[in-house]
Amino acid sequence: GTPQIAGEIALNYFYNYWFIELNGQYFGKSYLDMNPLYRTEFAVKGPDRTATPEEITYMTQQEALKPVALLNFSIGKSWYKNRHYNYGFSLNVNNILNNTWVVTGGYEQTRLYKSADFSHYLKYDSKYFYMQGINYMLNLYLRF
Repeated sequence: GTPQIAGEIALNYFYNYWFIELNGQYFGKSYLDMNPLYRTEFAVKGPDRTATPEEITYMTQQEALKPVALLNFSIGKSWYKNRHYNYGFSLNVNNILNNTWVVTGGYEQTRLYKSADFSHYLKYDSKYFYMQGINYMLNLYLRF
């Protein structure tokens, strides 16, 4: 279920305790969590107890998820008071492009049903998890 390819590239700027960062992330070669039942002889052969190459391919192939690129941004500032206190803020905005269509994971259901002619089994539709849209966090802090 986790990506096999993941990468990040970032641009950072820091001056006088201000920081700004813009980063892009890429995730690819992710797959749905497999259902072991679909890969058994029972499921592949079906009710007629014969396995064709098409049935084997249908039942055993694992579903790949689409690759995705994300864009994130953060900004913040720190101040020092009497060299004993540090206070500041940071604002993080994730998924700036508001990609709510991104499938982050999912699983194959652990159920089968018979085809109309009772010759083979069919899979139920997979269940998917989707990414939240744009989200943000504001952090205010005081260190002493």
